[in-house]
Amino acid sequence: MGADNSSTTYSGVIASTGDFVKQGSGTLTLLGHNSLTGTVTIDEGQVTVDGSLAAFVVVNAGGTLGGTGRIGNSLLVNLDGVVAPGQSIGTLTIDSTGQQTEFNGTLEIEIDGLLNDVLSVEGPNGLRFGDSALIRFVLGDAPTLNVDYGFLNSDLLVGFDGDVDFDFLGLGAGMRYTVFERDADLFVRFEAFGGVPLPGTVLLAALGLAALGVQRRRCTAQRVLQLVA
Repeated sequence: MGADNSSTTYSGVIASTGDFVKQGSGTLTLLGHNSLTGTVTIDEGQVTVDGSLAAFVVVNAGGTLGGTGRIGNSLLVNLDGVVAPGQSIGTLTIDSTGQQTEFNGTLEIEIDGLLNDVLSVEGPNGLRFGDSALIRFVLGDAPTLNVDYGFLNSDLLVGFDGDVDFDFLGLGAGMRYTVFERDADLFVRFEAFGGVPLPGTVLLAALGLAALGVQRRRCTAQRVLQLVA
């Protein structure tokens, strides 16, 4: 569907046991509660789920999954595939009761003032980050300092103690960030440079460079990186 690059909003119900492939650069927005039980593969463009989708979802390079709805049968994100919760700010929910959510692509989180996107992974199998996983933060209005922004909720989190990549788009000068795990949930905190780093399992701290606007660093658990211009 979507090979002509058009965008479509569908408020009905997709009910079948077959597979579905999203092609083309357009966006398919699903508003209804879809009982499709096959596999939905996003090869190109975006699928925005604002209702629910019972299928197993695969996001490949060039594809994006977004929305504020619910995926009912877990998720596989391959290299360079993107999951961007919400439409602007919002929460996307993944049910991992049947199998573990596998994340080898990009999780894109928008932060705007006191608000932020959330990926909520429900169920005992939780989420596993692969070696190629990237978490990208997109900053709108300046984040509030010394606030813990929870952006990923999970009952089980695997792989975050290995190598993880981060992007920060719009990080201001004189601002340091800390990304950390607490009880299988992930948080990011912003501080003015020169403050005291957050105690606990600190994964990354860095000074933002306004001239660059984008910061990308690789980190390992239990290690703190201080980067000063």
